Amino acid sequence: LTNLNLNRTGVTDISPIASCDFSEAEEEGGFRFEMDDNPVKDFTALGSVPHFGELVLNNMDCGLWMPCLKGVRIDELGACNCGLTGESLAAFLSDHPEVRRLDIPWNDRLTDLTPLLSLENLELETIRVSDSMKKAIASLDGKDYGFELRIEN
Repeated sequence: LTNLNLNRTGVTDISPIASCDFSEAEEEGGFRFEMDDNPVKDFTALGSVPHFGELVLNNMDCGLWMPCLKGVRIDELGACNCGLTGESLAAFLSDHPEVRRLDIPWNDRLTDLTPLLSLENLELETIRVSDSMKKAIASLDGKDYGFELRIEN
């Protein structure tokens, strides 16, 4: 398995992912997985994926999926409106210093983006936030952060 898009499918059980062979995905730069607005409560199967080239879990409670991803390599993360806070983002990034791109708009409880400053692999123009995240954006004021924020309306 190299790519799976379950956006708005109503899928509630992703446990079959745990038995998949990801060797071809690894050869192609990591497994690409997208899921948006599904009523999944158990994300344990994501921990069986050795490497995500892209992981998108929009509108899915980060408190449910973050603990399942310890030790999993993640190059790109999309986590729009998932309940991120400064503390949960900092914890996630300390577990995943390899992250190169983040798409995290509409996380209005997120007020601190300074944990991004510790990441060495971020690419220019790779952080997408929303204009509703004013406190988070302001947390980078005056800092030399080496990447560009893309601010969406």
